[in-house]
Amino acid sequence: MEKKRKKIPFVTYLCYLLAVSMLFTGVTFSRYTGATSGNSTAQLARFTSSFEITDISAASFLNGNFWLEIDGNKSVINPTRSVRYVMRNYTLRNDGAPDRVSDIALSGTMRLYFPAEFAESIALQVVEQQNDGSYIVRTPQYVLRDFIYDYTDTEENPFHETKTFSRPNGGTETIDTGDSADYGDRTEGTGLFEEEMTVSGHFTGSADDYRGNITATNDNGSQAKLSITASMQKSTYSVGFARNRGSLTGETEPVFYLDCRKNIPFYTIDISLPQMHFEAGKPKEAAFVLFLTVFDRTENDDFNSEWNDGSMRAYLEEPDGSGTVPQVFHGAEVIGYHFERKAPLYTQENGTFVPLYDEAGAARQTTIRVTKSFDFDNGGSEMSYQHIAPLSEATASVVHSIGRFYDEEAADVTENLEQDRVEAVHGLYGACSNFGDRMSDYIYFDDIPDSPFCESYTAQIQSAETLVIGEAISKGYETKLNVLFLQASET
Repeated sequence: MEKKRKKIPFVTYLCYLLAVSMLFTGVTFSRYTGATSGNSTAQLARFTSSFEITDISAASFLNGNFWLEIDGNKSVINPTRSVRYVMRNYTLRNDGAPDRVSDIALSGTMRLYFPAEFAESIALQVVEQQNDGSYIVRTPQYVLRDFIYDYTDTEENPFHETKTFSRPNGGTETIDTGDSADYGDRTEGTGLFEEEMTVSGHFTGSADDYRGNITATNDNGSQAKLSITASMQKSTYSVGFARNRGSLTGETEPVFYLDCRKNIPFYTIDISLPQMHFEAGKPKEAAFVLFLTVFDRTENDDFNSEWNDGSMRAYLEEPDGSGTVPQVFHGAEVIGYHFERKAPLYTQENGTFVPLYDEAGAARQTTIRVTKSFDFDNGGSEMSYQHIAPLSEATASVVHSIGRFYDEEAADVTENLEQDRVEAVHGLYGACSNFGDRMSDYIYFDDIPDSPFCESYTAQIQSAETLVIGEAISKGYETKLNVLFLQASET
């Protein structure tokens, strides 16, 4: 496989690592809970386990090459992102000590769920964090496409034009991870961690519709197991367009996102290690850091789009209730849109809402998301609102629902809100669904618009459109990061 690095345009590719449910359990993102089907622990007969994601360095990736080469000098322009998570074979008491320990041996598996077009441009590596904060490298860096495709990657013959599925007739082959390009491998100062992997399985189908499973194992070194499963999924994603004030060269505003739904290939990626094994009856906690590196630009029509105000405004029209999806964008159903904006923060003192200020005396603000989802069966749309805030002072921001609304008297009016009108929340104070932690102050909804062309609702009803939508600059998928706990073999 020939590799050559080349210059790329700067385009952001958003990949939100949202917390989701796992086998027998839910998961919390530090103080914020994502979409889960249970608690952050699992208890089933003698089966007990828990895990949490404690840190995310960033939730977006540059859609471009890892290296930028100018006059023979290379520099990294697409830094590696990291996710830290902790596995346990026990639940925790309030004081942090082990409570109920699993009576059966467990094996943990890290599971990722990514769109294929993104996964084919990433490299993964896992290290184990020790109690003193140091790392032990547990896997080589896995360049996923090297397990899936035969290809070249040159300016004349780029990856997306030359790729074909590996092992089309079945069988196995040996892949040396040292033959893959180096995209900032973690080395622990002892040289690159490389090893041979026995690879079996393959994908079948067309470039846009394929399925299959690939397994790669090592028996003598890390004893790691990597599994990549392809399936077709009805997926929701967002294409982000630049917004500017006054003109396409004016002051930049938060991106406008067109929400779409399409049947696309998705990958389920499993990584298992011996260090993820938990003996029966012995409390154990293991902390791992997953490093994700994007090294190549994703090529598709969405990134090459530019907003045409004459024809594309039809994408924002609400459906008539016939049950059909009237608008299609590059083969995807348009199901709504969203954008972000700032809103003031308040706190509550003796039943009264009081604005918050920073040390300089300026009013504190936070970022909210205004989402309009089309109702194809009944017509019209439904409004929803999200808060975007970091897990902690130094980590990436995540999106979580604004679950409750209160009036000036601090009365909860959530149940009586009209969901189809943005003006229904005007003058109300919204609180995050995880209310109770320090990041969960009240957000004042004053003059919030639902038009991406207007800076306020007052301007919207006066048809005073001051914001201009331009070219597509980002694409965002909701992805999943899970941990599976299964009963370990007793043999």
